[in-house]
Amino acid sequence: MDDLLFNRQPVYNRNQKPIGYRVVCAPAAPGAPPEEGNGGGAIRALQSLDAGDLRIWTADQALFLRAPQAFLSEPDWRPPIEKSVIEFPATLFSGRRDLQERLKELRSPATQIALDHLEALEKGSELLEIVDLLAFDVGCRERSEIEAAIDGLRPFRGALLANGVDTQQSYQDCLGMGFDFFQGFFYCEPAPRGGRSQSPANALILKLLAEIQNPDSGLKEIEEVISSDSVISYRLLRYLNSAHLGLKHKVDSLARAVTYLGLEPLRVWVSVLLLARIGDKPAELLKTCLVRARMCRGLAEQTKTADPGSCFLTGLLSLLPALTDRPMAELVAELPLAEGVCQALLRREGELGRILETVVHYERGRWAGLAGAGPREVLRRAYLDAVRFTEQSVAKL
Repeated sequence: MDDLLFNRQPVYNRNQKPIGYRVVCAPAAPGAPPEEGNGGGAIRALQSLDAGDLRIWTADQALFLRAPQAFLSEPDWRPPIEKSVIEFPATLFSGRRDLQERLKELRSPATQIALDHLEALEKGSELLEIVDLLAFDVGCRERSEIEAAIDGLRPFRGALLANGVDTQQSYQDCLGMGFDFFQGFFYCEPAPRGGRSQSPANALILKLLAEIQNPDSGLKEIEEVISSDSVISYRLLRYLNSAHLGLKHKVDSLARAVTYLGLEPLRVWVSVLLLARIGDKPAELLKTCLVRARMCRGLAEQTKTADPGSCFLTGLLSLLPALTDRPMAELVAELPLAEGVCQALLRREGELGRILETVVHYERGRWAGLAGAGPREVLRRAYLDAVRFTEQSVAKL
């Protein structure tokens, strides 16, 4: 079970507020139970987490879980947490009254049912009265085809979920087609600027970020940057005094914070706080930055092939274009970053670039891209640690 790879991918409502996470699992390893290759692997993996990690993993949101017929056929089976959306292929239920009745048993106010592979559904199917969501894979389908499929399943009173929404254009198209929920990585893509200039607030944040990353800036200069922003000052002190750090003495001043952290960790955490100040972006975007940063650092620490601090910074800044709606080349030109970090951010070159590429493959569920990236248990451990670190940090920031 320790070598079973899986990730979580946010599901948004129409206001880009996360309502849950879809759990995506890598194909089953040789010798694994057959149901693990059809959705059951993610469920088995979640069941292997302890209660504390499972609570952190869900972040008090619903989990979207694909489940195979093997689980549906078990009379006593229930999802690993009550607040779930269980997704089944509609093809399972053709002529199977017994399985339809089982769906009714599983469904509750906290556990909803979704169907995908909807080509097996007919207009007026009884299943449309049982399920809560219809899931469409929009990543490789034309808009006209999706609209025809939706129209063919009316009237349906439940919600429509778009899976595979990976571009801003796809997100806008799905909004226009009336989808209620959206899963995909569109939020990691820059929004079209349409001639809009950068906001003064974001310009100031990038200016401060450049000062923080300037190798000529010492503790005194960084303390001045922190002091110039009362929100950052407050959040830094709150983070340092949070219970999970376990400091013996309260940090009650910036001077003490600077002394306690030291120069490089201080650069990192002030950079995180600055990125958190960028407005009009989904909160999940900062979480993704932190997961990337921590996983990059974790892989560097375990493989000892790159500097962990540089890896953390590379992962943290890798989504700057999505945060600022500006090209990476422009942003890198404005920031005094080390050459290795620049090469990784711009072209995925060097050891930093290789590690970042590995992390992005894991994040996106591009499992084939992880061939040769190292032992599966090392990748899994680094990812789970990154999610745990991110949820704890964001709660304090």
